[in-house]
Amino acid sequence: MDHPDRSCSNLHFSTRMTSTAIPDKAASPRVVLFMSTPSAGEIPLTASLPASLLPFGCVTFAEQVLDSCARAGLKEVDLVMSEQPEALRAHLADGWRWGITLNWHLAKESATPYGFLHSMSLSEGQRVLIGHGDRWVADSVVRELVEADRVALHVGQSVEWSGWASVAGSFLRTFPSHADFESLGNHMVGQPSERFLMVPKGQFACAGTADDLMRAQEIALSNESGLHVPATWLRFPWGAMSPDARVHAQADIRGPVLIGPRCSVDRKARIGPGSVLSRDVLVASGAVIREALVLPDTYLSGGVTLEHSVIQGNVVQDLRWAARLTLPQNDGVLGTLKSSSVPHAGWAGRVL
Repeated sequence: MDHPDRSCSNLHFSTRMTSTAIPDKAASPRVVLFMSTPSAGEIPLTASLPASLLPFGCVTFAEQVLDSCARAGLKEVDLVMSEQPEALRAHLADGWRWGITLNWHLAKESATPYGFLHSMSLSEGQRVLIGHGDRWVADSVVRELVEADRVALHVGQSVEWSGWASVAGSFLRTFPSHADFESLGNHMVGQPSERFLMVPKGQFACAGTADDLMRAQEIALSNESGLHVPATWLRFPWGAMSPDARVHAQADIRGPVLIGPRCSVDRKARIGPGSVLSRDVLVASGAVIREALVLPDTYLSGGVTLEHSVIQGNVVQDLRWAARLTLPQNDGVLGTLKSSSVPHAGWAGRVL
């Protein structure tokens, strides 16, 4: 049962304070993670979903972000969300898996949730560590932000804000409460260059575009240390799979591949290399999937070959051509395993 002070609300919760004054550099930062960003329209989804709940290897971005926070030694985190808070609750619960206390806050607008930063009650000299649930950085980056005021940058189209920074409490008053991510990023990049922290390649991933999402899977697949694989998963020479998945002995799996919970791969199906089956994916005999991300509740028939794509249900986003293909459900080539329509009795049944 959830503790009353962890329920979603627009109230803020005070952090623990010590009885003696703490110098600015030694103050324990207040950690705020924003999980309100919606998924991009080009990502094929049968229903709207916060970007922080998109797959990142074996789990979601939100779970990988909290894992980095836990490895960096953080014990308490404020989560700010907007849409579908119950879905985030289902994945994160109360943070017990990471040993982190989660304080939940609800923002009215998903695009401009940063007004919460103005409402926080901070002790004198306390800093704030800002992060985003749809933008993962390695625990080594989080640890550096805990130790000092820094702005983490990464190289994308240009040098860009990663969505992570550690700032003094007084800094929060220098930007408007209705700021969006772009304007806040411009504010961060405008800081003195000595405060910048460049995040190495492979230590940053985001769930922005479909290409970004696929690059995140490549990071999870290429990590040989097993950092992105839960301890309960089964390891194989080709990768790893959930103990709740089923793979036929005659399936052709060529790593690296990750196969998630309740997935089923039939005989003579060919998976990989560079593929991730998120969860609840059925791959029929003869299907071929290479360098692709298959989102939840998807059926792939035996006559389908998919490469360099993100797929959910009967919708395919081709990454090479930046094109979307929607196949008729009645063809049975691709399909969704979870119907969004409510079944109704047919006329014959009503007459009977």
